[in-house]
Amino acid sequence: MKYFVSILFLSFSLSLQAQEIEFFVELSNDSIMIGNTSQLKFTILNGNGDFQAPSLEGIDVVAGPNVASSFSFVNGQSSQEMSYTYIMQPSELGTFMIPKAALVTDSGTLQTEEIKYMVVPNPDGILQEDGQSSSRGPRLMPQHPIELDKVKPKKNLRRI
Repeated sequence: MKYFVSILFLSFSLSLQAQEIEFFVELSNDSIMIGNTSQLKFTILNGNGDFQAPSLEGIDVVAGPNVASSFSFVNGQSSQEMSYTYIMQPSELGTFMIPKAALVTDSGTLQTEEIKYMVVPNPDGILQEDGQSSSRGPRLMPQHPIELDKVKPKKNLRRI
């Protein structure tokens, strides 16, 4: 049994070694309306190493890094994915760059591309999709906060 487990583990590691490591970055919106968030995700496929995040100085990071990892073995092929996700909320108008991130592996250093994004005015208070929620269409931010103590309950409600 130990012999079988050793061979199985060796085949997993060899199949991972045979696949090329990929390292890339995605931004959910390249044009972000002020007051909205955008998801910045760095993904590593079929490899591992020392992830070196870019300097996010000047970017308001409201969440992250959130780390996710998965491994699959299907029909004799294995794959591995790891991602680092940040939720950012720009506070200034203009065009900005997210610098390159690096992944240091045993075989060398990989880098992502720089990402350019624009922050534009949002006079109507529209909430954009940021790649996380599943609702459709733009949502509007309330112009005035809702005061719960002034909300009247509806009458004639029945529990089903």
